[in-house]
Amino acid sequence: MAVILTENTFNKVLIAISNNLLRYESVAGTMTELAASDADIDTTDQLVAFEAYQKVLVINGTNLKIADFINTRIDVGTGNELTDPPARGDVLTQDTSDAAMIVDHVNSTNRYIYGYTTTATVFNTTNTVSSNNGTATMNGATFTPDVVSEASTTPLWYDYETYPDIVLSIAKYHQTIGATKTFGSLPAKAYLGCLYRGRVVLSGNPNYPHQWYMSRQADIWDYAYLASDAQSPVAGNNTDAGEVGDIVTALVPYKDDYLIFGCSSTLWVMRGDPAAGGSLDEVDLTVGMFGANSWCKISISGEFKNATGIDHCRFIALKIIYGCAGVSSSSACSACNEIAYRLLKYDLRF
Repeated sequence: MAVILTENTFNKVLIAISNNLLRYESVAGTMTELAASDADIDTTDQLVAFEAYQKVLVINGTNLKIADFINTRIDVGTGNELTDPPARGDVLTQDTSDAAMIVDHVNSTNRYIYGYTTTATVFNTTNTVSSNNGTATMNGATFTPDVVSEASTTPLWYDYETYPDIVLSIAKYHQTIGATKTFGSLPAKAYLGCLYRGRVVLSGNPNYPHQWYMSRQADIWDYAYLASDAQSPVAGNNTDAGEVGDIVTALVPYKDDYLIFGCSSTLWVMRGDPAAGGSLDEVDLTVGMFGANSWCKISISGEFKNATGIDHCRFIALKIIYGCAGVSSSSACSACNEIAYRLLKYDLRF
């Protein structure tokens, strides 16, 4: 049997956020405003952004947003919201056109369906769409799209929120056919975020500054912490790893190896996955991270000293610089401004 290999290519897109607006590189060297994001974020407040599953997540207090560069959005129209949505991973097909989509997300009102179109034919606003009901029973059984939007034309902008409740068509999630599966909720506020081991990690909730939250592995829409499998969503207060004993100021993932929790006056490292035997251990109880961006990754080794030999920065496991020791927080940035004046050293506890 002949095997045909199709070459896959990928593109990297530059993202810039300023003046309450996200801009993206529409073509090489050209930045374009994403109009839907205008005034939907607050750049006068702390903001972090990171890539996950061909999307950009923007974490900005109560403004938790997504810029989606891969999916199709089907709007079923006002007044036509589904009673029960399809599940993530279910397949929608359209009569006549034979367009097909793998569902990725549905918004909280069951009006907008996001998914990856797997056919060359795109969805239209003329023919009816049905689900294979692979995991959940969609109700109504069919609908006709009101508006179809393609991220390949203009990135989609929408709220980052958990998946709405679904009615199971198969026994799954330790539940029976016909049961309602829920997906938890996001924290009311978050100012820190990253991707670690296929999970979205959130922290920086002012009401719970020591707490961290992780989505289900490979499913950024699920925060139902009651699940008990190895890919389960987890939070600091419901896992053996536990919360950190300090105010979290930075999240620093290093590949899938470990996640550094920079705190106000301490540092902690998570090794492995907290739902599968991972641990959260102390790195330093005297040095913290000044803020969400008070670290960097480097590709050099060796030692650098300033004129007085003050130890301003340290290495963690080869390539992450953190903290500012020996100086006050107000001068932390200037003290580490010149790499020639840094003393970088390995933390031998790794």
